[in-house]
Amino acid sequence: MEGNAKTEDLQRGQQEAGHLLPPDAGLSESHKQLSENGILSTYVATEFGSGVLKSVHSVQVCEKVCEPNGNKDECIEDLEPHLDSHWSFAIALASFLAQAILGGHVYTTGIFYTVFREQFPEAREVAVSWLCSMPITLALSNRYGCRTASITGGFLASTGLTLCYFTNNFYLIFLFYGVVAGFGNGIHYVGFVASVSRYFKKFRTVANIITTIGVTFGMALYATLVPMLNDAFSWQGTLLILGGISFNLCSLACILFPIKHSTPMPKKKIMNFSLLKDKHFLLFDIQCILCNLSSGVIFLHLPALIISNGISFSVSSLSLTIYGVSNCVAKVIYSVIGYMFAPDCSAIYVSSLTVYGCALILLATYPTHMWVICFSAILGFTYSVTGGYLVEVILSLVGPENIADGLAFGQVGKAVGSLLCGPLAGLLYESSESYQTSFFAGGVIMLLGCVLMLPVARQMRKNNRLSRESETAIDFEEENDCEIGADLCVNSNKKMENILS
Repeated sequence: MEGNAKTEDLQRGQQEAGHLLPPDAGLSESHKQLSENGILSTYVATEFGSGVLKSVHSVQVCEKVCEPNGNKDECIEDLEPHLDSHWSFAIALASFLAQAILGGHVYTTGIFYTVFREQFPEAREVAVSWLCSMPITLALSNRYGCRTASITGGFLASTGLTLCYFTNNFYLIFLFYGVVAGFGNGIHYVGFVASVSRYFKKFRTVANIITTIGVTFGMALYATLVPMLNDAFSWQGTLLILGGISFNLCSLACILFPIKHSTPMPKKKIMNFSLLKDKHFLLFDIQCILCNLSSGVIFLHLPALIISNGISFSVSSLSLTIYGVSNCVAKVIYSVIGYMFAPDCSAIYVSSLTVYGCALILLATYPTHMWVICFSAILGFTYSVTGGYLVEVILSLVGPENIADGLAFGQVGKAVGSLLCGPLAGLLYESSESYQTSFFAGGVIMLLGCVLMLPVARQMRKNNRLSRESETAIDFEEENDCEIGADLCVNSNKKMENILS
């Protein structure tokens, strides 16, 4: 008889607990999905002593959705990863330093272009131009994680630059400097930028601006550092030193620990090619190709343009420094505007690059000392939108769940543009024997890319409007869900008390 009483009490407790979440409980779709994932489930833990049911724990909803007091902040915090935290800003700082190293290497290739032209006079103009414009991108972060991909990229970049010290062969320099180091820089960049985007939500634009300021800071620093090292240690010694500096990319990437999500994240393939089925994202990717094809001209041929017009070589370093400083200042200004006023990112992106294209054409028309300095400042200021605002454009088109793939395709577009820039700029110089031709062509190509961005900008505004409406609806739903969860917990406690009594 006593055993039967125990069994009856247990069955009664299980039934009462099970009835807390009936099929018609009025739960929202989000709670139903959580229930299917096992986050919302009923369970009964019992302990017997002297034939009496001692305790029955309430449903798991009280732990995973809302506390019994119905605290909504705790409800939301338990279901989302910790974003915008102190560790997130540590990631942003590490990314700033990493991008400074990458930017210093990638955007001072024009200085090495003049050095390689002097060291290898037998090499064709097309080959030397191509050597100095070969960043290669592959999205390894989805397959192996941002940390592993960035460490691997830093190791390759450092190794490629270091190996250049041990050879005078142009083709080996092409392999080590162009292919190995270029490949390493590309995969390191994607891993770090994708990680920064995952660690931020509210301050994502600010974090991306901080990250991209590192690129131009490095460019301004390297524009002064590289000529000094070249004078003191020759070009091979300079590349050896830069290889040692690039090895710090590995240590910086060690900070990229993965975020723990409340639900298991599915494993992805290396790249999600289904994104290219979206015509607007495809247009954007083509624009990335044209944009980098155009911008690559200034980093590749600006020092040569200055020297060919009888201006001192020191002005080329000064112009790149001014470009970098102007770019940094612009990114701070754009960051403040983005945070305080929430502007239309698509309009700023397109209008700034339009001004860039016009300035590039004018630079080709008036390549004098004064105008080179002025246009370098304008070009640096306007091109800054391809930093933090570029990430916002990609987020608007593909969403945060596809940010790594979106960034990867953006980087592929940039890489293709850079690969095309070298040979095309070299052919234009060989046919016209003037560096001004490549600058004029670069300006026209940039304006063409801005035309392609017009339908993309309209789609971005539409996506942003729908996103705001969706967030409003989700906030309202979460508020109701928390109230439901709190009521369920209260009812659970009351029913358990009845059972115990």
